[in-house]
Amino acid sequence: MTFNLILLMLAVLLMEAMLRLLGEKGYESPRVETRVEPANYGCFHPQMGFSLNPGKYCFHLAGGIQFCATHTEDSLRATSNELPDSTSREVHIYGCSLAYGYGVADSQTFAWRLQRHFPHCEVRNYGVSAYSLTQMFERMKHAYAKGRRPDLVILAYASFHDERNALLRHWRKSLTFRENDFASGSEIQVPFHRLRRRRMYQGWKKLNWEPWPLMQTSALVHTMEKSWDELEFSLIDTRIISYALMLEIQRWCSEREISLLLAGMDHNVFSLRAMDFFEKQGLRTVDLAVDDQLCGMNFLPHDPHPSALAHFLFSEKLITYIEANLF
Repeated sequence: MTFNLILLMLAVLLMEAMLRLLGEKGYESPRVETRVEPANYGCFHPQMGFSLNPGKYCFHLAGGIQFCATHTEDSLRATSNELPDSTSREVHIYGCSLAYGYGVADSQTFAWRLQRHFPHCEVRNYGVSAYSLTQMFERMKHAYAKGRRPDLVILAYASFHDERNALLRHWRKSLTFRENDFASGSEIQVPFHRLRRRRMYQGWKKLNWEPWPLMQTSALVHTMEKSWDELEFSLIDTRIISYALMLEIQRWCSEREISLLLAGMDHNVFSLRAMDFFEKQGLRTVDLAVDDQLCGMNFLPHDPHPSALAHFLFSEKLITYIEANLF
């Protein structure tokens, strides 16, 4: 027994040494270079997991990138400095940081530009950074329960939402919560969707990611953990979950006589397949994606989020589609 244990320990040490020679190492937490003033720009929410705290917040990102964001009293990203007409039609925008406008000032977001072009409408930006389709749908239902009756819902979809909907370990690992951001990651429970016996169900799970023991010091443990994440990703068909969830959103909107417009925000084989599928199911779709390899479309190498120029192009495409097909 002792001899076998010694052999096992030697084998583990040998694998650790081999992985180190191959360039593998223990897990290193990503460096967070973002500073937000004041703190607590986000807050816990019992239905979506987290939402926006009202107030004005200034973000200082890597590379000297700075922007300020105004959150209204009802936890929305501001779309105007003026009060809306009480008789206006309502346009609701749902999405993640792409819809929220992370990286640009209030007046540079495509939601603000949409409001300026359609003054007879009240454009409400429900986008929240790090949201999944599951959370967008929950926020949609929450707004409806509070008495909001949109004439049009614009859902900003990107293929990376697929992984978020299932709340995979790899996605939670990529999040970098700072103290006093959206409270503490350990305190946040968020909704997610999975498939079980060809039926979709919704569950709740802590958003925070917990490292395996020793993975921060051991290349072997870290390699095993990454392999586990890849296995989870391969076993769970996140695209099917997104398709089923989007069809549920379509049905929900149709029952309430709400027009739904699906806006594609990225260009890759997965998003193109998804948009083609949704269009065949009768959803209105519009392609807002821009070539993120072009200079000026984002803040790379410091941050991948769309720039003010990209938001301008988003708004132009949306305005063209809405005027031709809806308003």
